[in-house]
Amino acid sequence: MVETVQQTLPNNVRIERSPATGVLSNDIAMPLALILNELLTNAAKHGIEDPDRNGIRVTLNERDGEYELEVEDDGPGFELSAVQQNSSGLRLVQGLARQLRGEFEVTRAPSRARLRFATTSS
Repeated sequence: MVETVQQTLPNNVRIERSPATGVLSNDIAMPLALILNELLTNAAKHGIEDPDRNGIRVTLNERDGEYELEVEDDGPGFELSAVQQNSSGLRLVQGLARQLRGEFEVTRAPSRARLRFATTSS
């Protein structure tokens, strides 16, 4: 997914990614791919002031059926509550996070979007 998004971005936007572990069902992988696409696009568009020096970092870690997706950039970040009403993309991310029964949060220092979700029913 990261490689696909990378092709749509300017050549000087770097996306660093760590190898992911675990296997996801299509019911999880599809909404997760849409979330990742939106978060990477937003990070490239709003989170990088100098693409030649700054980049985007992506991790997806699994431990005991719990996953954590993080997309971090070097930008100033934002308050989710301040922008969610005007951002259809972030509302989509929040809706897909609910579909995954996950928790979505954004931090400013560092500028990071994080989604935590489980692959098992609660």
